[in-house]
Amino acid sequence: MEKIRWEPRYSSTNTSDKQGRWARLGFFGELLIIWINRISSNGITMYQANTYFPVNEYSDCPTDHSLYKTYAEAEYFSLKKWEDFVNKINHG
Repeated sequence: MEKIRWEPRYSSTNTSDKQGRWARLGFFGELLIIWINRISSNGITMYQANTYFPVNEYSDCPTDHSLYKTYAEAEYFSLKKWEDFVNKINHG
């Protein structure tokens, strides 16, 4: 399977840009499939992972929007959902 390519958005470092934005985008080929935002409020930082592929076949909104405590968790679980999606397509 082709590897997911991660690209920075707004800031290429671990520090947010001047407007407080920070994100990492996951691409499969040229398709954007995952967008992870860092959200900070009242000294608490979380990572919101948004998938751009279906993860739930019985929902009005089949994509996923989940919060994680670390970037590593957000990336890991997003990639796991991608692998499950690809396996479902390949094996019915």
